[in-house]
Amino acid sequence: MGDVKNLDEIMKLHEMLEKANIPHEYSDRSDGKFISYPQHQNFICDACCFTGSYGYEAGLIEIMGLLTPEEYENDDVVGWLDAENVFNRIKNDWENRKENKNVSIDSRKDNI
Repeated sequence: MGDVKNLDEIMKLHEMLEKANIPHEYSDRSDGKFISYPQHQNFICDACCFTGSYGYEAGLIEIMGLLTPEEYENDDVVGWLDAENVFNRIKNDWENRKENKNVSIDSRKDNI
């Protein structure tokens, strides 16, 4: 695995989600760090920073889920994101789901 300083943004995201009481699963694996919102089995958004992810070299985050329509046109993942960008996507989704209890929790392609 690369230098630990490359994982600062994913750790920052984890701390931000914890502080906001937003459900997520965090895992620290040998090849990097991963966050699944709200959970791995039924994720809406996965965030990661590992060798080979888009932005890893700069310590930035790659996500799958909660992409904009424009981002979905290009790929099913987007990288080179900082913790605040990813947090805002997840926070907006979490708040919308809490307000609209009829929204399915397992839709991966909900837009922000």
